[in-house]
Amino acid sequence: MFKAVVFDFFDVVHKDHQKAWFSRHGFTRSGIYAEASNQLDTGLIDYDEYVSKLSAASGQSATEIRRQFVEFAELDQETVQVIRDLRQHNYKTALLSNSNSGEIRPILERHQLEPIFDEIIVSGEAKLAKPDPGAFELMLKRLDAWAHECIFTDDSLRNIEAASLLNFCTIHFKSAGQLRQELTRLKVLPAVIS
Repeated sequence: MFKAVVFDFFDVVHKDHQKAWFSRHGFTRSGIYAEASNQLDTGLIDYDEYVSKLSAASGQSATEIRRQFVEFAELDQETVQVIRDLRQHNYKTALLSNSNSGEIRPILERHQLEPIFDEIIVSGEAKLAKPDPGAFELMLKRLDAWAHECIFTDDSLRNIEAASLLNFCTIHFKSAGQLRQELTRLKVLPAVIS
């Protein structure tokens, strides 16, 4: 019997504006970009330092990078509704995001998302990033649950595989509609009658 559903944030609940920025400019998360992302996600640098590193590597100003990040920002309202529906059916909901406080906390506040999660773990705050098993274990401790009692959804196959190895039930996120179908199949949410 499931107790909780754990969500990734970027490209699940909210569009990954960094990924969109990389794509627009033909960059890949490799070399200095991958190093900067990893440092941000594990709390070794703050968000301002991260943007400065992107600026130095790309030749774009930090102001322009931030402007484009805002341009790409978009909340997935359908996924938010799935989370609200889970709460109405008495499931705990949690957020496990590879991110940094300076990046994710303003987004959560702007969209008033903190109240829809029972637990929020940001990798930069916890100094643990997925797919490190420690990140998942910290979430289980916070939820007071066993892995087999939790569903984990993420757009990253690497993170899905890591959670599966720990005995989480997993859903490889493709869209809010697909997520709802999977949760219905697992008898967590009722079928929607149209």
